[in-house]
Amino acid sequence: GGSVQTIVATPAAGQKVGNLMVNGANYGSITSLAVTMNRNHTASVTFVPNTFTLTTSVTSGSGTITPVSGSYPGGSVQTIVATPAAGQKVGNLMVNGANYGSITSLAVTMNRNHTASVTFVPN
Repeated sequence: GGSVQTIVATPAAGQKVGNLMVNGANYGSITSLAVTMNRNHTASVTFVPNTFTLTTSVTSGSGTITPVSGSYPGGSVQTIVATPAAGQKVGNLMVNGANYGSITSLAVTMNRNHTASVTFVPN
């Protein structure tokens, strides 16, 4: 017998469940687990930073795009900056498939994965 209780792991903003351990068993990244209270139970949770990937690239022409591709903390704001080389200008800045035209910077909130690419053209 015994009642059923639910163990709930609630991460803070910018965090996610890394793993939930109950009675020595690793349940992975689940956030809740029902247990029958027919004995003593031990539960622990590890929270880890919630990160998302920003992929940046130059599709043509000469210049740079920053920041570099990588993982960034969830909720952080990253400013994508396209810097043309001498004799070049931004043709278009694409972010997540949307064409932002010839702007040179755009801030994105890292609440999901983002992809940014820039095309440089001659002045």
